[in-house]
Amino acid sequence: MRKLFSVVLYFVCANAYAQIPEDAIRYSWFTQNGTARTLAIGGVMGSLGGDISATFVNPAGIGFYKTNEAAVTPGFLMNKIKTYYRGTALSDEKNKFSFGTSGFAIALPNLNNENKSNAFSIAFTQKANFHNLIKYKGFNNYSSYSESFAEELTNQKLADVLSTQSIAPYTTAPTYLSYLIYIDTLPGGKVVVKTLTDNVINAGRSLQQEMLKTTKGGLYELGASYAGNDGEKWLWGVGIGIPIISFESNTVYSETDTSSITSDQFKSFKFIDNYTTRGAGINGKFGLIFRPKEYIRLGLAVHTASYMSLTDARKSSLATVLENPSKDTLVNSGTFTNGNERGN
Repeated sequence: MRKLFSVVLYFVCANAYAQIPEDAIRYSWFTQNGTARTLAIGGVMGSLGGDISATFVNPAGIGFYKTNEAAVTPGFLMNKIKTYYRGTALSDEKNKFSFGTSGFAIALPNLNNENKSNAFSIAFTQKANFHNLIKYKGFNNYSSYSESFAEELTNQKLADVLSTQSIAPYTTAPTYLSYLIYIDTLPGGKVVVKTLTDNVINAGRSLQQEMLKTTKGGLYELGASYAGNDGEKWLWGVGIGIPIISFESNTVYSETDTSSITSDQFKSFKFIDNYTTRGAGINGKFGLIFRPKEYIRLGLAVHTASYMSLTDARKSSLATVLENPSKDTLVNSGTFTNGNERGN
């Protein structure tokens, strides 16, 4: 029985893909959103209804509509960033207009029974805004970012790293071919991976380090709901949602030897990493609202999980400037991926 379970588990997991914590937080943690009315009441739309935001919370709330309505919710994102890195403080701002929950509802009166009615809605909302900027700059005489590439190569086979199906096409492979990291043999035959920045730090000097990371995009959802109203006492609704993800990250990291000493051979390097995720999915919603009294409203909403199909694309480059002898080298990740930057 145990062997049978293992075989079944193998085939179930054969097409599974891992998700890092950063992805899980980005695509599942949302700030409060909705129309101005919804935000003003703290998002209490589970049993209140009568607002286009009910399309995404409890579709039964759309049943309160007796007349047609269109809603547009503009917004403005104010983002101020402050960083403090090894004695150097930086600040910046990245403000942006945003588009909140908007759409329209169409009332469908029952000509045979005035106590019953139906309504239909189509709406669009932004659940998460990925626009952000992070940067820092300072001098460091303790460590270098290139050490992470050296550690990665230490744990891998060089042939696997440099192949056209490289296991590290965006990081270690370009770093090695641009001469930032190299393999050295110590007395006694021990093989170690070193980085050119070690020469600067071991001499007691500092590297000027600078990082700029910008992100943009958002998590949006297009939704449609159909609801019914039975005598203002029972309301029900069903809906579907189409979540849409668009995320883009651009990171530029550089280190520079600010001294005039050339014996260490290292002058600077710049690492550029571009990463995007785009895709869409589908989910379902069902809701009920019960009003036993005018001043009592009980709401129930059930949301299915969202089935998503996402495509990642990544490309990177690393430029190294050497001295004594002078040499400039630029290596792109496409060298190791046959020019294909697509992922799963």
